[in-house]
Amino acid sequence: LKSLADGADAVLLGVKRNDPEDYALAADLASKFASAAKRPVAVGLDAMPLGSQLRDAASWPSVSDSVDFLQPIADLQQRTRCDLVPLGVQAEVMGAVQRSGGIAALSEQQRNAYVDDVGAFVRYPKQTAAFDVWAERVVARTYKKRYEGLEGAPKYEDYFASSILYDEAVASLAARYCRAHPSTLLVCVVSDDHVKFGCSAQGRFQRLEKNPDGDAGFFRAPSILLNPSAESTGSLSRSLRLALAVDPAKARTCSDCVWFSRSPPPSLLTHMMNPVDGAAFKIDLGLSMPTV
Repeated sequence: LKSLADGADAVLLGVKRNDPEDYALAADLASKFASAAKRPVAVGLDAMPLGSQLRDAASWPSVSDSVDFLQPIADLQQRTRCDLVPLGVQAEVMGAVQRSGGIAALSEQQRNAYVDDVGAFVRYPKQTAAFDVWAERVVARTYKKRYEGLEGAPKYEDYFASSILYDEAVASLAARYCRAHPSTLLVCVVSDDHVKFGCSAQGRFQRLEKNPDGDAGFFRAPSILLNPSAESTGSLSRSLRLALAVDPAKARTCSDCVWFSRSPPPSLLTHMMNPVDGAAFKIDLGLSMPTV
């Protein structure tokens, strides 16, 4: 954890939406990051829309049932008095994008609330070699799972627009907090679709400047997927899909690290290590890493 935190402005934790085990692990890691990094920690939540507070959780658009999954975060905040940072998009804004013609449906004021650098936002897909593959294997896959055959579903184009706005909002709102609190490590708890393979919130955050008016460089934000499964990484085998593609130009890793609440089954990890000499004894490049 110390090596991840050293030199980082933020850390992105990819969780399954509303999952109690993942949120408990996220709260535990945030506490451990504070000790390891020896600096204050704040917690950013993509489930928390801009302008809301934790006490409003029952009305957040991403909360479909009980808010109990947020209790470890609430306990951490009460214990440490850490800042809780909203990284999410308000329901009316997301609804306008999904139902009224994409990002063009937003007013300039609405867009600017979530997009820190409009030019960088527009250029990002063309400047990211793996973007098209990521869109097909993450965004399109989630859309089919969630909406295929569902009456009244948003068009894919509008869903895609809402997804990239979601990523840009996490990046921009995190960047604003980090600029205002440079000595604090921001631990962002973000839905795993918006973390894995580096082309979503992580990539967008790391291409933003720490000081747009100066020469402070770009943000650094390593990622950790919490309790990932073969299915959640898009693998067609029983092992995690560790790379987006085998083409070196598009071979984004699923995350910088994976972290589990308990020991995962050996079949989940494609690079198991020999406990005697540390040498890799199993490498599975099968269906979990399709070619491009």
